[in-house]
Amino acid sequence: MPLILVDFECIRCGHIFEKIVKSHIKFTGCPKCWDGVFMDFAKRIITPSSTYLGNQDEDWIKSVREVVDKEGGRHAQEFLKNPTRDNYKRWMKSEGLRPLDKGEGPTKPAPVDMQQLTDKTFDLHRKRTRIEVKGD
Repeated sequence: MPLILVDFECIRCGHIFEKIVKSHIKFTGCPKCWDGVFMDFAKRIITPSSTYLGNQDEDWIKSVREVVDKEGGRHAQEFLKNPTRDNYKRWMKSEGLRPLDKGEGPTKPAPVDMQQLTDKTFDLHRKRTRIEVKGD
């Protein structure tokens, strides 16, 4: 049997540690709880031969499809067809987007220059309602 490096978590104290064991070993003793006579058991929490894919199909990732451009590039089409975390990251990178940092709220738009807006609106109104008098 080959030896592998595996992560274990103690059932009693919650201590997480690595240990080189034979591949068929599912439990081992906790080095923190061991008192020389009695050894509590720790269970294997990560198996090197398998990858945890539990977070690939989160519900919120599927909801992101609502804002993806349906006629977008190959990256957008791939994300729409298969909404996984990896495809989400590829789509965000290709669109030049990034998720908000912790504590960062949505950005506020630049304040509107009301004087400029008023002047522009008045000029457009004056052009629209002007009366031209032409002579021969």
